[in-house]
Amino acid sequence: MSKSTLTDSLVAAAGIIAQEAAGDVRMTDTRADEAERGITIKSTGISLYYEMTDASLKSFTGARDGNEYLDT
Repeated sequence: MSKSTLTDSLVAAAGIIAQEAAGDVRMTDTRADEAERGITIKSTGISLYYEMTDASLKSFTGARDGNEYLDT
């Protein structure tokens, strides 16, 4: 899995793009030559907000403050 595909998968999990489009959208390939060649040349920052359900966190043992996360 490439970094672009992984990023697309995370963006899809956050509900920004459709899960079926993950890997094809290539959110971080912003330059025309990147899209044309299918490779990431320059890095692009992205921030994701995610809220976990209590059920999905019931086995989490680390410290936390609520269920909301912002990864930048």
